[in-house]
Amino acid sequence: MMVTQQSATLMQLPSMQELGKFPLTGQTSCCAAFNELPNTFFFGSTGAQGFCIKVVTQNSEIMQDKAHDGIITAFAYASINSEGYLFSAAQDGKIKAWKTTEQGLIQSAEQTCKAEILCMQLTSATFIVAGLANGCFAGWNLQTNQLDEFKAHEYPVTALRLH
Repeated sequence: MMVTQQSATLMQLPSMQELGKFPLTGQTSCCAAFNELPNTFFFGSTGAQGFCIKVVTQNSEIMQDKAHDGIITAFAYASINSEGYLFSAAQDGKIKAWKTTEQGLIQSAEQTCKAEILCMQLTSATFIVAGLANGCFAGWNLQTNQLDEFKAHEYPVTALRLH
């Protein structure tokens, strides 16, 4: 997927054949797609309704207005107890869990970190790691709902790749 200020274009790799294009409103801050949800795309955007999550499928578009109080920086997805959850992280220092339904997103949980969240990764169906602007890592155990932070670097943690 290639994203510009006004549109998103789906591309087939490695041929770079264009599969489709759709318009975007507002300024896009991040985008994501997940194997568990084929043909579904998530966008963090800034618009008239604040910092929003836009979900685009083949048949519909869903907008979650005022999802965060800061720019959305990352998404993750997990199936927990046969229910789908989207996780969003933002510069407001919050990680939010959203239950995904055909009607939209329903916020189900939230954790607040001590600094802006710059990146996030789901390491298992029950644990999220986030990189923070203050050089810390934050770990959210979804089973116990416990959030722990520890200092890791002198500079912001801007990217994660855990496996």
